[in-house]
Amino acid sequence: MIQTLSEYFNHKDFYLALGYKAEVVKERFGVSETFDYRDESWPKQVRAYTDGRGVDLVVDVAGGQTFTQSLKACALNARISLIGILDGYESVLNPFDIIGRQIQIRGIYMESAQELAALARACEIAQLKPCIDRVFSLDHTLEAYEYLESQQHIGKIVIGMTS
Repeated sequence: MIQTLSEYFNHKDFYLALGYKAEVVKERFGVSETFDYRDESWPKQVRAYTDGRGVDLVVDVAGGQTFTQSLKACALNARISLIGILDGYESVLNPFDIIGRQIQIRGIYMESAQELAALARACEIAQLKPCIDRVFSLDHTLEAYEYLESQQHIGKIVIGMTS
């Protein structure tokens, strides 16, 4: 959905990826630039790429220490939408990173069927399509998890409910 969102809102986008996936992500999704999230200096790289300004919007699916790093990549009056905790629950935050740049942070949690239906409708209107890397049948669930752990995927891994 990354490429479609950037086109829909007419802005440059940046994407965090494992180093070896960066070029594939740029090519496949047409993102402006990629940064390796394993490199602790990625927020500095983002700020350098934006001539010191930083980014206006972060969609953080990782949380944890990635969230701490996301704050450092933000511009003045930026927004962070925190929608996941793949990197864990705990972050070490410096309040000045938030206050000094007047960053707005919003947690997003799909709590109800109505919210999920509204999101599905918005995606339909914007003609957003998910990026599915690979589909496994239900009887190959173990393979799917092994593939996920290998971090070779770019996009979602789907386990179908039929064999």
